[in-house]
This record gives sequence, C-alpha cells and structure tokens, in this order.
Amino acid sequence: IMTLMPSYCFHGLPGSIMVSKYGTRFADEAANYHVFNRYFEAHDSGADHNEQVWPGYLIVDAKHTAAYGPLMPNEGESSSFDSLEELAQAVGIDYKNLSWQIEQFNSFAEQGYDPQFMRGESIWDKRYCENNGGDYAAAQPNVSMAPVKEPPFEVVAVYPSVLTVRGGLKTNGKAQVIARTGEVIKGLYASGSWDT
Repeated sequence: IMTLMPSYCFHGLPGSIMVSKYGTRFADEAANYHVFNRYFEAHDSGADHNEQVWPGYLIVDAKHTAAYGPLMPNEGESSSFDSLEELAQAVGIDYKNLSWQIEQFNSFAEQGYDPQFMRGESIWDKRYCENNGGDYAAAQPNVSMAPVKEPPFEVVAVYPSVLTVRGGLKTNGKAQVIARTGEVIKGLYASGSWDT
C-alpha cells in the first residue's frame, strides 16, 4: 500500500474518507496539513484501544477516482479493491467498525453536514474544495463530502509529516538568491511558503 503525507491533495475532496486501523474516523479529512497533523498527535482512539492512529488510511471510491484520477499506487502494489471488506482485510482495518463508519459517513455526506468532525464547515475546507473539487464537488450538498460507496475502492496509508521548513536560501524581493557575500547569484531564483 502506498504511503503519503497529509498534504496529499485528495484527502479532503468528495468521495474520500480517512480511518484508523480500527475502522473509525479521527479527523476532518479536509483540514489543512498543519491542522491535520495535529489530529494524528491528539487523537485518543478510545477506551478499548488508546494507541496512536497512524497510519491513517485514505479510502476513495470509483466516483472520486473518476473525478480526480487514481491514487497512484507504487509499482506492483495493488490498492484497488472490489469491496470494502476485501480492502479492510488486505490492509488490516477492523471491517465491522469500517462498515459502520462508512454507513454513518455516507449518511452525513447525503445530508451535507458532518456532525462528527464538521468537515466542510471551515473556510479552508470550503475554499479548498471549491477551488480544487471541480464539478463533482459543486454537485454535492457539502463541497467536501460525497458518499463512499461505488466500487472499486482505493486506499493509501497516510502518515504525519513536517512540511514547513524554517530556513533555506536567502532571497531578495525578486526571488533572486543572495550569496554569502551579499551579492545576487545571477540566474538563480528560489521560492517557498512562509509560515508564522
């Protein structure tokens, strides 16, 4: 099974759900990667099994794949399954819990409201899905949710990661890289994200 970090763009788009190995959701799947990493850190998976949740398992259905493309498994590794039961068995997810969680999630998606994690309610969730979800997202009652029920199903393992770099190349206002001598290095440019 392919592994990805939480910045993976598909995890908040309609037709996707993320669960722990226990088969239960633990996060607003559409949350930005800074917030999403915190879900991995803070999740208490319940009194019966108070363990870390990662990896999380991103599961998508055929409609998600048709709208956004496949999850791109590593060569030689199958991540496509004809049933959720087959997927759960192959990956090691508790199928009984997964079946219940998918049924509950699909009900939320059809209603357009997620009382469990408020998926699609934050400005980030809405803007991200409005800008990246296309026609499939626009056709849903909640732009970040659609039922996960059409086989085949794909799955990838998702681990927490650090995506923010504190440091790097020194640049000027034109994105030109500045050498240690203080001079511009001709033809060399750099960019990145800035975070507070």
